[in-house]
Amino acid sequence: MTHTITGAGVCILATLPLTASAVNVKGPDGYALVAVFFIIATPVLIYFFANWIRKRGTRETAGTYRLHKSKYSVTLEKNKIYHPDFLKLTVSNNGNSDLDLDMPLLTFTHLFLKRKFRLKGFRNYQFYPLLLEPGKKHELTIDLAPFYQHDPSLKRFPRVTVSVSEVSSNRSVSQSVSLRKTFFN
Repeated sequence: MTHTITGAGVCILATLPLTASAVNVKGPDGYALVAVFFIIATPVLIYFFANWIRKRGTRETAGTYRLHKSKYSVTLEKNKIYHPDFLKLTVSNNGNSDLDLDMPLLTFTHLFLKRKFRLKGFRNYQFYPLLLEPGKKHELTIDLAPFYQHDPSLKRFPRVTVSVSEVSSNRSVSQSVSLRKTFFN
């Protein structure tokens, strides 16, 4: 008994390996493309977020932009780079008229937590509200030890901001410093 292959049989046999090999080829899944996108986009987003956090305290705040002539300026300095004991607040009157300054607001910041303190004076001597004449400077040394004794958890707060405002206005000028090294600075 002999088998003969007709033309239709040759055509079917010739097409079988092609269809079988096409089934074995796998294309990219939709989830794989999304995963590749996130793998590429995540380091870029982390880079921009880290730069935003790092530069957050070094840029001028809203009160010190030079869109209009500022009446007064605030600088905040620390005695050590990390874990300072003292902060030095300097307020200088740049305007042509006297300023009546209200009590400065000292704010300790940690992620979403904030602790605010009003600075009333020095050694039970209250000198706020303060009248500051044109061209004069006012310096205040802030000892951080009493704040840490009042609330020991403040030692974990990495940033301090001091805001100074006028008595007759709700606009304030603020300055920030970093107290300790964090992941982002």
